[in-house]
Amino acid sequence: MSHRLCGSTGIGRSRYNRQSAVLLRPVELQRLDGRRLSPRRSCSAGASVSERCHLSDDLSPKHGQLGDTVGNPVGVLTIAFSPDGTLLATGSSDGTARLWDAASRTLVAEPINGHDSGVSSVHFSSDGRLLVTVGRTICLCDLMDTECPRKVGKPFSSALTAKPALSSDGNLAAGHANGAVQLWDLSTQTKLGGALRGHADAVTAIAFSPDGCLLARAGRDIQLEPLGSRRTRPDGGE
Repeated sequence: MSHRLCGSTGIGRSRYNRQSAVLLRPVELQRLDGRRLSPRRSCSAGASVSERCHLSDDLSPKHGQLGDTVGNPVGVLTIAFSPDGTLLATGSSDGTARLWDAASRTLVAEPINGHDSGVSSVHFSSDGRLLVTVGRTICLCDLMDTECPRKVGKPFSSALTAKPALSSDGNLAAGHANGAVQLWDLSTQTKLGGALRGHADAVTAIAFSPDGCLLARAGRDIQLEPLGSRRTRPDGGE
């Protein structure tokens, strides 16, 4: 049973500037569309409006630049650090994702293809073994060999209206235009039970609690959903 927290939140669909993006220094934070701090808290990255990419070492004046080393720089729409802070994933407007070594500021693999539109978000699984890339659909890459990421299964899910959320125990929640949220087991790419419904309009945001037992989902209101057996029970139902 879900619990509604409040009425209209004024939350709208997030919008990306698809012209370009950049990883910026802290002094330029007022221009940032997104910013990430590495788990080691010694390095940060931000995405904004240029075709250059920068990493900032927060504990020193050193700054490293990403993106300009690539043959044809493209707008970076999203960024994420791996759980151990050694890798940075970027998603670009050309439908590719890239993996960078955060220490050397160099690409560790060829660009990862799989989307026919811009990559709007990238996520690492909690153990760092999977990379999730999101565009019009969701794609998975196995990172056992980071120099040669291997695509896993086929693209899945569609009509996404919110950035997917990953739980600590390997599940993914995807929000859709019809107000439903679907849970997926990433390891098997199977649905966990039927869709969670309750929003009259599109889902705009999703988050798991740290233990993965509770799901928060937002549209015109915010609802909390205890997950229970949905965390482990594959089911092909809608």
